[in-house]
Amino acid sequence: TIAPTQKGTWTHEFLQRIDLAHTCDEADLGDQLDSIIGSGALTADEAKHIDLASVVWFFNTDLGRRMRSATRIKREWPFVIGVEPTRYDPEAIPRDPTDMMLVRGMIDCLFDTGNGWEILDYKTDAVAGPDVQGRADAYRGQLQIYARAVEAAWKVQVCHRWLVFLSVHQITEI
Repeated sequence: TIAPTQKGTWTHEFLQRIDLAHTCDEADLGDQLDSIIGSGALTADEAKHIDLASVVWFFNTDLGRRMRSATRIKREWPFVIGVEPTRYDPEAIPRDPTDMMLVRGMIDCLFDTGNGWEILDYKTDAVAGPDVQGRADAYRGQLQIYARAVEAAWKVQVCHRWLVFLSVHQITEI
């Protein structure tokens, strides 16, 4: 049996390697996945756990098309930032007001279509309809930290933060 985190890791590996200049339709993404397997970045066994139909769905959404047309795009953008502990966990009580929590992260996708920077985070969680909003709320702090990291590094305002729940074909703005 495959751990859900492994499926997520393989899906993210595929998403970061997709050539966005291609059509990104079903046939093209299948060909791109085959090429990624051929390059050794994923094995055929790993690739069979990627929900290709959900990736195709995403690239057919308004958000997916907008991301593909971005004038500037960064995928798997790493960052390190110090944040107040309460920013990550509102119930955290620091011993000293100057205490900071060091957060290291990776933003799945960061792009600018000319109207401001947007953060996109792919989720492969096995979550159903009414539970999506609760799960989105659980990720709110993560996306706030992502936005703060982008704003601190580049001195720009993040205008949108998106969660893309691939398994249920749902996009939520945070």
